[in-house]
Amino acid sequence: MHVCPLQIDTVDRLINRYTNEGDVILDPFAGLFTVPYRAVMLGRRGIGIELSEDYFRDGVGYCYEAEADRTAPTLFDVENL
Repeated sequence: MHVCPLQIDTVDRLINRYTNEGDVILDPFAGLFTVPYRAVMLGRRGIGIELSEDYFRDGVGYCYEAEADRTAPTLFDVENL
């Protein structure tokens, strides 16, 4: 568990307000990669830097999951086949 996780709603508001889809967002103190994770979920590219190997490994895993969730077809995609 991270001692100071960022609030997702705050991160989403900042990403939506100050970036466009496809932009790259850098978080030099990524922690558990909340900012890169939300960037991916909102159609941006997220890059995170973290000193803790454990946090880094977990964060990269979360980002891979976000990418998979974003590219997975939904029920509405299947209906249009």
